Amino acid sequence: MKNKRISIILIAIAFALIVVFSCIGLFSVKKVQVLFAVSEDRNVEQIQSSLDSFLGDNLLFLKTEDVESVIKSIPNSQYLEIAKIEKSYPNVLKIEINERREVYYVKSGQNYYVTTADGFVLNEMSKLPVDTSRDKILLELDGVNIDSATVGDYLQTSDNSLMQTVFLMAKSVKLTDCIKKIHVFKPQFSESNVTFETYTGVNIIIEKVEVLGIDKVVEGFNAYDNALSDYIKTFDSIIVNLVDGKINVDWSNR
Repeated sequence: MKNKRISIILIAIAFALIVVFSCIGLFSVKKVQVLFAVSEDRNVEQIQSSLDSFLGDNLLFLKTEDVESVIKSIPNSQYLEIAKIEKSYPNVLKIEINERREVYYVKSGQNYYVTTADGFVLNEMSKLPVDTSRDKILLELDGVNIDSATVGDYLQTSDNSLMQTVFLMAKSVKLTDCIKKIHVFKPQFSESNVTFETYTGVNIIIEKVEVLGIDKVVEGFNAYDNALSDYIKTFDSIIVNLVDGKINVDWSNR
C-alpha cells in the first residue's frame, strides 16, 4: 500500500514537471515584433537587436519594466516614446515605438532646452544652432522660472499649470512654421499674457490666458488666417481678451 502511494506521488510529480516544462516551451518568446514610427535616420536595427534579447524568455513572467529598461539603455533613448508593450500569447512580444519631435527651444538664462510639444526635455545647449529651422519655436519665459530641466524628463517650472495651458494653446491651433517665438509674461500679481510672434511680423497677444486661454488663441489665429490680404499680416498686433465676458479680437498698432 505504501509503495503504491509513493508511485502515485512520483507520477503526479512527473506529470507536474511535464506540464511546467511544456508551458516553458509553449510561452517562450519566439518573436519580438516592433512597430516603428520614427525618422529615416533612426537606427531601428540597433533597437530591434537590443529588444531581440528577450527571445527565449518566458512570456508569462516577462515584465514590461524590463522592456522599458532595455529601450532606455539605447543611446539617445529620450527621443523614443514607448506607445505600447503587449504580450501576444503564446509567444510574441509586441512593441510600438514613436519618435519624439523637437518643437521648442526653451530659453532659461544663457541656456536653451529642446523640448517636445508638451515640454518633454530632449536636449540642452548653450546656444542656438546657426541654421535654426522654422519647424522649431523659441519659447521665452518672463516671470516663470525653470526649476528642473533634465534630459529625458518633463520640464518643471514655478508654474506648471500655466505652462500646460501654453502648450495646449499652441497645440489647439496646430502651429507650423508661421510662429517664430512665443513669449510668456507672468506679472507677480496679475494674470499672464502670451504673445505669439509670427514670421510675417504680426504679434498675436492673448491676455489673461488663465481664463479661456485655448478659446482665445483659436479666435486670434482665426483672425490672422482670415485677414483680407497678406499686407495686413505684415504689421500691427492682434489682441485677444474678454469684454463683458465674451472673447474680443482686435487688430491694433500696439
